[in-house]
Amino acid sequence: MNSKQREYSAQFVKGWIVFFSIIFGLLLIPTLIFLPVNNTIFQPQSYLKVLDKDQFFDQLPRMVAETVIKTAANKAPQTIGENVFSVLSQEQIEGLIVSVIPAGWIETQTESGITSILDFLNLKTTELVVHVDLQQIKDNLTGPAGKQVFLNIVSTLPSCTFDQLAIILAGLENNQSGEIPLCNPPVTNLVLLDSLISTAMSQFAAALPSEIIFPAGEQARQIGSLTSSTGFKIYRFIRRSMLLLPWACLGFGFLIVLLSIRSMRWMFSSLGIPMILAGMLIGFFGAVLLYGGNQGINSLLFQNSQASFQGIEQLVVGVVQEIITSLGRFTLIVSLASLSLGIILFVVSRILKK
Repeated sequence: MNSKQREYSAQFVKGWIVFFSIIFGLLLIPTLIFLPVNNTIFQPQSYLKVLDKDQFFDQLPRMVAETVIKTAANKAPQTIGENVFSVLSQEQIEGLIVSVIPAGWIETQTESGITSILDFLNLKTTELVVHVDLQQIKDNLTGPAGKQVFLNIVSTLPSCTFDQLAIILAGLENNQSGEIPLCNPPVTNLVLLDSLISTAMSQFAAALPSEIIFPAGEQARQIGSLTSSTGFKIYRFIRRSMLLLPWACLGFGFLIVLLSIRSMRWMFSSLGIPMILAGMLIGFFGAVLLYGGNQGINSLLFQNSQASFQGIEQLVVGVVQEIITSLGRFTLIVSLASLSLGIILFVVSRILKK
């Protein structure tokens, strides 16, 4: 091979190196975005850490109590149990709910629900179904814990009058759903009190389902139609393609190394320059998420004067803000790693040139 042929061959190889380097850089940008996204948005532990930090597990009993109170206020009592609970205060219902929730139940159900949702988003399942098991709570309502806290509530009430005792007795005998007064019977009527508590707790527990399934009814049909929509098919394609991005980057990086094995300078510069450019672009993206994402959400909520974010809505907003912050922080770390490695490789290539 003469000098012209060798020069032509070298230029030909350099052309392919430049081409693969460009492809490597273009693939590296979405890959550096995918890594933080996959390790924050699509991982259950990210949400569990945020929920624990925001004291979600302490707030949930209060949220459940608010739901029970609203339900009781909008529904006419049909049993003694429903009638009794309809006149309890929010603090009393909250105390009762807290007492019958098993240890670790909230954490377990929350983790199970988040995992089910993310399994659907990660395409591990074809259906979005969340199960909330209430059987343990139903069992505890009719057990010693539920009876004891209800007894404590009743003991703080005014003493029953003769007329109130007569109404309670008539209601228990006939299982009436009329106005059952909630008062503290005298010591001589402890059997009456125990009967009232047992009846009320049993009927209230019987009104609760053994499990709650989300979504249900019309929401389930909407989710079913969503999975067959064009938009979800595009999401499925993008989500599966994201899993291949790191391997594609490694493949083109290997081709660059293979073609430039005789020129370490070209190898380092062809790998370093794309890493520097990708690191700079992703760093800008991470900075926007970290410093501008929460401000954008707050501005959006502030402009919506009709919204009143309280309870679970306020918690969801807080979780979204924390996840965006974590994503921005993780993205900056990844971009810094890419930028640092790229600078090292580029500097080495400049040294080898000399």
